[in-house]
Amino acid sequence: MKNWRLIELCLEITDLCPLNCRYCSGNCGSQSYVFMPLNRIKKIVQDFRELSGEILEVSGGEPLVHPDILEIVEFATQSGIMPILYTSGNMFDASGRLQAIDYYFAKKLYSKGLRRVVFNLQGSMPYLHDNLTCTQGSYYNTLRSIKTMKSLGFWVGVHFVPTKLNYSNLEKVHSLCHQLMIDELGILRFVPQGRGYQNRKELELSNREFEMMTAKLTSLTLQRNNPCIRVGRPIDFRFLCNPCFGKAKCDAGLSRCLITPHGHVAPCPAFKQAIEFQMGNVYNESLVDIWKKSRWDIIRYFDYTQLDEPCRRCEYLHKCKGGCIAQRVWTYGDMYAGPDPACFKSSVQLTAVCPLKTKPQKE
Repeated sequence: MKNWRLIELCLEITDLCPLNCRYCSGNCGSQSYVFMPLNRIKKIVQDFRELSGEILEVSGGEPLVHPDILEIVEFATQSGIMPILYTSGNMFDASGRLQAIDYYFAKKLYSKGLRRVVFNLQGSMPYLHDNLTCTQGSYYNTLRSIKTMKSLGFWVGVHFVPTKLNYSNLEKVHSLCHQLMIDELGILRFVPQGRGYQNRKELELSNREFEMMTAKLTSLTLQRNNPCIRVGRPIDFRFLCNPCFGKAKCDAGLSRCLITPHGHVAPCPAFKQAIEFQMGNVYNESLVDIWKKSRWDIIRYFDYTQLDEPCRRCEYLHKCKGGCIAQRVWTYGDMYAGPDPACFKSSVQLTAVCPLKTKPQKE
């Protein structure tokens, strides 16, 4: 029996967030209220360490609104785990108003051992970013927070999610990141769950739009200009534009997983609301026990060569590896159905069903 090592854990410590992003996969917002208790977080970190964990992605919601965020960062660091903070760069002040990350608070985070911060930035202009976050002023707060973190010596990354509303702004976002001296620009795929499901028609790229975005992304990465671009595996179809690109094997459930504020454990964020892919709950059992369950086998032994047509005979199959499992589940309700809904080489017409409860048809 193979010993699967959990290297990277995304821990959502709250669903409270000052923003109400249209594409949010977790329905997080200012009306939410769940905070994972500190003692539970410490137990998770201890279990993660026992499983030889290395990287703890501290996420939300907005993790900075968690009352114990400083102690969480410190405990992870003292446990020999590298914390990475995923933030919008927006916080509440003492009176509940929106503000950027305070300089002195940022210094406290640094003193507790935090060195890496990743910001959500959805446009190079206020109207684009604020429209997608549904929060006026969030763009300038994000930029101020980025500048504060850079001034203190943090490694700073940015996450950008291409949608119908902002995909044509990709090149300008890259230029802005260059001006801000961002260390890495990460391109992530829109997931039709949470508010993303509610706004799917408004946000999800058509195959033609996805192709144009991919062509631009391919060009930008070949230019090798700062900042470096990290293309998330689920959105990476550059191999269809240039044969020099490959595609890594999905590591969801193999070496990484996600825990929601409610304690549900899933292979990755794209599966967080897929009931059939919830592997357990850390309020009922330990992360160590959950990680060792045979229930993960449906993901761990997924065989892309057994995909349905048109994928099985596709000339790109061994590069594509079937694309994103979660995206196929959300579109077809079947992890072996194809093609990946973003595939712009297939002539198959897709019908988006986005089931609230998913049930894989094959194991």
